[in-house]
Amino acid sequence: MYKNHAGYHAEMVFDDDSIRRMFRTEYRCYERMHWLSRICISGILILLALFTDIPMAAKAVCMLAGCWMTAGRDFHSQLQAERVLAGRRGMTSTVTYRFNGAGIYGDGRKLFGYGEVDRLAEDEAYFYIFKDRQNAVMLPKDAVKPDGFRKFLESKTGRAWRENTGLLFMNRKVLAELIQDKAARWTGR
Repeated sequence: MYKNHAGYHAEMVFDDDSIRRMFRTEYRCYERMHWLSRICISGILILLALFTDIPMAAKAVCMLAGCWMTAGRDFHSQLQAERVLAGRRGMTSTVTYRFNGAGIYGDGRKLFGYGEVDRLAEDEAYFYIFKDRQNAVMLPKDAVKPDGFRKFLESKTGRAWRENTGLLFMNRKVLAELIQDKAARWTGR
C-alpha cells in the first residue's frame, strides 16, 4: 500500500487462509457476547461434570458438551468460511482498494463511504473495515504504514480501532463495549 495525494492504495489477495480469518474476525466482532457466553456455559458444564454428585451418564454428557463448546468457539465462522471456500475450489483472487476523500473503492467502484463504516478491527496480520456483517474490506498490515493508515481511517470514520483479542486479554473496557453493542442491537441503533 502506498499513499499519494489522492489517498491510499492497496492490494489484497484472498486465499483460503485470509477468508477463514475474515469470517473468524467477523464472528468475533459481531458475536463476541455470544462467544463469551459459550465459554462461560462450557466452563459451567465442565465444573458440573467434575464437582457435582450427578449420575455418571449426566457427567459424561456435561463433560462432552463443555469440551465441545470450548474447542468449537469459532465453529459458526468455520462453517461459513468452509461454505465459501467450497465454492471457490482453492482459487485465489486479488482486489485493489483505494481510500480517498470520497470513500473506499474496490477494483474501481465505490464500495461504501466513511460514514457507513460500522467497525474498524485488526489482528496481528490484517486490518478489517466493516460496513456491516456482510460487507467488509480486509487489508494486510505489511502493505501499509500502520500508524498513518489507522489515523487516516479514524479521522475519516470517527471510529476507533478494536484489536481482535482472545479471552485472556478481555478487560472491563472490552466488556463494556460488548454490552453497549448488544444494547444497540436490541434497540435497533
